[in-house]
Amino acid sequence: MSDRQMPVRSQDAWFDSTGFGAGFRANAPLILPALPFGFVLGVAINESVVVSNWAGWASCIVLFAGSAQLAALGALDDGAGIVVTVLTVWMINARHIMYSAALAGRFNSIPRPVRLLGSYVLMDQAFAVTEPIDTAKPEPYRVSFLLGAGAFAWTFWQTYVLAGIFLGNVLPESWSLDFAVPLMFLGLMMLAINNSPGVIAAIVGGLIAVIGADWSSGLGLLVGVIAGMVAGGLADVVTSKEAGLAKEAESAGTDR
Repeated sequence: MSDRQMPVRSQDAWFDSTGFGAGFRANAPLILPALPFGFVLGVAINESVVVSNWAGWASCIVLFAGSAQLAALGALDDGAGIVVTVLTVWMINARHIMYSAALAGRFNSIPRPVRLLGSYVLMDQAFAVTEPIDTAKPEPYRVSFLLGAGAFAWTFWQTYVLAGIFLGNVLPESWSLDFAVPLMFLGLMMLAINNSPGVIAAIVGGLIAVIGADWSSGLGLLVGVIAGMVAGGLADVVTSKEAGLAKEAESAGTDR
């Protein structure tokens, strides 16, 4: 038997401080503009007749999904049932399933608890800056980048919402912050729409959401999300099939 010892893997071998710092810095330009959105959610929690301030802020920690939480508050205050509210939250957050699927194969060697933590902080902005990372980079760098981006977002988001809860009442009513939510998601949409299926999903979902803006219990948004996902998925199937046929035709021409 050889006297040479096998290398022992350190418990923190998955962590890369350089990647964490890079993710922290990369997410700053996307998170800082979310300040008005955090205020909007905080004010909505403060004005809610169903949810108390502390319960609302605690739900930010558990849910960590501002758009879904804002929709849930609106639905509950409008008298929507728990089933409609839960379905609305689930459909709005369904995009995170696609985020996870897109990144799933990039952290195979990372311990499961770390991957679960990564899934918790995998919000829109964190995905937007993490997904383009070169897969040639080591997995510890990539997962640490995601955690850094998520840590920046989580810290500032909780602070923004808490400030909105306690400072929202002192803002003049003329300072309308209703623009914050669509403005933030418009910026994210511009980053995410980089192919025709994405364009189709955005157009279909947006049109239906606008048409159903006056529907009760926020159903217009729910139907718009579902329709956008279906339209984008179908468009992706069609474009993938066309790309496959074009590749086969190119291969056939090359073999001649």
